[in-house]
Amino acid sequence: MKVLPEILIVVIQLALCAIQFVSSIRNYLFVGDKDEALRTILPLQITVLIIYVVLRGVVDRRTFSELSDGLKQAFSEVSERIDSFLNSVSSVKTIHQDEFYRLFGTSIRSAKNSVAIAHLDTHPPALVGTTEPSYYKELASQMKSRPYVRFRRVERLTAEKIPWIGKLIQEYRGLKNVSLGCIDLGTAPRKPPHVSVQLIDDYLTFLVAVAAHYPHSGNRDVIIQDKAANTIWVSYYDTTLWNGSIKLIENGDVNEETWSNIRKSFNA
Repeated sequence: MKVLPEILIVVIQLALCAIQFVSSIRNYLFVGDKDEALRTILPLQITVLIIYVVLRGVVDRRTFSELSDGLKQAFSEVSERIDSFLNSVSSVKTIHQDEFYRLFGTSIRSAKNSVAIAHLDTHPPALVGTTEPSYYKELASQMKSRPYVRFRRVERLTAEKIPWIGKLIQEYRGLKNVSLGCIDLGTAPRKPPHVSVQLIDDYLTFLVAVAAHYPHSGNRDVIIQDKAANTIWVSYYDTTLWNGSIKLIENGDVNEETWSNIRKSFNA
């Protein structure tokens, strides 16, 4: 056991060299997103460096308890540094519809606690000739494989979307981490005054179809990475969309009576 700190130090020194090498070529590894490179590499560098410093500090003392306490303190400091780093990062940019499906799909895989989704178009998603089918397949997979992440979805209620909503109900049935609500916007146009907000945890906000719901040649969506702004949009989602919706599924349990009444009202 006495040789353990020395071995760990050698391993970590090698890890630091490897991370430094990756950092030096990040412009080639993350061609499309330099912010992603920074978010990926910087916390890792900080983590390994702090652990290395702690090990160097206890190498002469060689007691397991001191090493354990040092590591706990190091990880606590790392967590605080990463939280501080994420809170300090702020960016806003517009993105194309296809880029939204790619970025939001990737972000879902990194979600730790919650994902909130809204689809306020009067028409169901286009599942032929678009990138949407693979996105929805991946979304369903993430819901099933990550039961510790809470998923909420709000769908606009229209006659055209009854079959689509029925498909979602069958897909989400029994998933205890998934809830589904429907919101009736009456005769509001296809692009309603409401905003389709999609949220990842407490740091990432997507404003979807801000320019248009129908196919749009330019950028139509907005992505915001800012914790303070995210707090505002979480409140908007909760109060305007989720709390005002008819709950069809709550924690995997389908409200059969409510769903039956909705179908009857649309003669479906």
